[in-house]
Amino acid sequence: MTCLGNEIDICGSFRYIINYDAIEAMLWLKINIQKSQVLGVGVPRNIVNQAASLIGCAVMQNPFRYLGVMVGDSMSRKLAWADTVQKLRSRLSKWKVKTLSIGGRLSLLKSVLGASPLYNMSIYKVPKDGSLWYRVIQALYGASFELHSVNQSSILCSILREMQVLISKGFDFVSHCKKRVGDGHNTRFWYDSWVFDQPLRVRFPRLFSLETDKESTIASKLGSSSVDASFRRSVRDGVEQHQWDDLNFVSHSVTLSATKDRWICDLNGDGVFRVKEVRTILDDIFLPSAADAMR
Repeated sequence: MTCLGNEIDICGSFRYIINYDAIEAMLWLKINIQKSQVLGVGVPRNIVNQAASLIGCAVMQNPFRYLGVMVGDSMSRKLAWADTVQKLRSRLSKWKVKTLSIGGRLSLLKSVLGASPLYNMSIYKVPKDGSLWYRVIQALYGASFELHSVNQSSILCSILREMQVLISKGFDFVSHCKKRVGDGHNTRFWYDSWVFDQPLRVRFPRLFSLETDKESTIASKLGSSSVDASFRRSVRDGVEQHQWDDLNFVSHSVTLSATKDRWICDLNGDGVFRVKEVRTILDDIFLPSAADAMR
């Protein structure tokens, strides 16, 4: 139970908490007051204690455990993930690890490593485009990570190094991610893959060399008088003219809408990203199959 209130209007703050009969009637559930706890969000401690005394339940302490995950701690700290790490170690150090066959150990390892970390990461959402943390990362590392150095000591560089390892193993995850254009405000015209299997800067390199605003979005490009309005000079005959004809055809075939741009993944037919599918691919790359392990 969560309460919001102040010292002036205690009854009004807890009106919806005290009305247990209505809650039980709606949910068809019997509320156990002795096992219930009240948590104050932005409420002084004395008011929370008064509410717990009136209701007859305990006071919830922060941080607390919800669905097996600690909530209320700073997840940017390494210590906050100690509970998850300890849970993995305890599950992998049980007697099953020693008594199971090699194939059984492999199945247990996949299950434990796949369930607990993914479950924890599903509780804490990734920042959306335009959020403060997104703008901080973009200011520090830039909008494109392709040319970013991976030799620095940072979380992002460690992720980029792992991506390079996957590429060396034959799996380029980024190549399977594309932008589905809506209003065009969050998709870069030259750098993002949104119309072909490769960015336009790779598809039309001669035209990209003429561009003065290489970070322009689709909305700004299509909203101008012409796509070549930001070129440093006019398009010449030959290869440039051929690429310009193709680009002009592409730009005229795009219709912007009121919806926001979003990422899609082509690992499956519906364009929806699923952790399970990527995890299956990574398991096939890094982990031996049960048949190979038994040989």
